Amino acid sequence: MAADHPLDPAAPADAPDAVAVDLPASTISIRRARPAELDDAGAVVRRAYEADGHGGDYLDVVADARDRSRDADIIVALGEGNQVLGCVTFVLPGTRWAELSRPGEAEFRMLGVDPGAQGRGVGRALTEWCIGRARALGACRLLLSSLPSMTPAHHLYQRLGFRHRPDLDFSPGPGVQLLGFALDLPGDRPLLVRTPGARP
Repeated sequence: MAADHPLDPAAPADAPDAVAVDLPASTISIRRARPAELDDAGAVVRRAYEADGHGGDYLDVVADARDRSRDADIIVALGEGNQVLGCVTFVLPGTRWAELSRPGEAEFRMLGVDPGAQGRGVGRALTEWCIGRARALGACRLLLSSLPSMTPAHHLYQRLGFRHRPDLDFSPGPGVQLLGFALDLPGDRPLLVRTPGARP
């Protein structure tokens, strides 16, 4: 879906279908989810959120990757036998799932790694795919929001260059506060993922 909303008409229309990421003792493939994988992808995100102690109706939202796929890219991390190990939703501004992004920016949401696959670099690989995709589209910035309690994820994002932006913090509903993070993407920085190649 993201290819239908290019940030820069001169940028390549699409990233490769798959990116192989070599990790210790394994190879994980990152690509767009195929229709038959969407239910498994959503279930993985739901299990990840449940393992972090989250509950309520929002679990049904994160589990419905099929619905999100109508307006966003659903990206999966696949292990041996094409088992879905993790999932993230890549979003462009002006679409139904955009929360933070403005024209020229991109964002990702609902990153989840199956509890049994955590600690293997799956979350990092999914995040790097999003960084590469944003670069390929010519985005000036990649954004995300995260619950304050998700400190391990915050450490990962910060290692990849994201910074907490208090001006992006917001509350989507009563009793819920989200922290905003941003990664600036100047054109002269090297790609973190080998994909082809405004807020002031």
